[in-house]
Amino acid sequence: MKKKKRWAQLLIGVPAILASALPIITCPICWPLYSAFLSALGVSFIGYTPVLLPLISALLLLALIGYLMKARKTKNYWPLSIGAVAGVAIILGKFILFSEWLLWIGIGGFVIASLLHYFSSFRSNKEACSGSRGCKL
Repeated sequence: MKKKKRWAQLLIGVPAILASALPIITCPICWPLYSAFLSALGVSFIGYTPVLLPLISALLLLALIGYLMKARKTKNYWPLSIGAVAGVAIILGKFILFSEWLLWIGIGGFVIASLLHYFSSFRSNKEACSGSRGCKL
């Protein structure tokens, strides 16, 4: 596998993790930063709170689809399982229960799922190359 694809696998969960760290308009000092970030995405700043739930959900779903595609190939469903539980924790902690500790546990779980997703490619490559003579890792 090329080095470029490995980096892409490692970074698949980063947009979801960063978007889930956005607050729900609680820090007035940070508003210019969030407005710049969201305007770069094409979202206007006024009234962006209703857009935040679909945005985070879409990014989490995109990362989970990547985990699912990799899980089918490697038969390792741990990153997908951890990512799904972490995604639920992020949504619950941010939008339903308003629990900061649950949100951070979800973000940490998503980071762990991304790392497991990344390192599962090494194991699958070693298993695929175990019987071939010309295989280079």
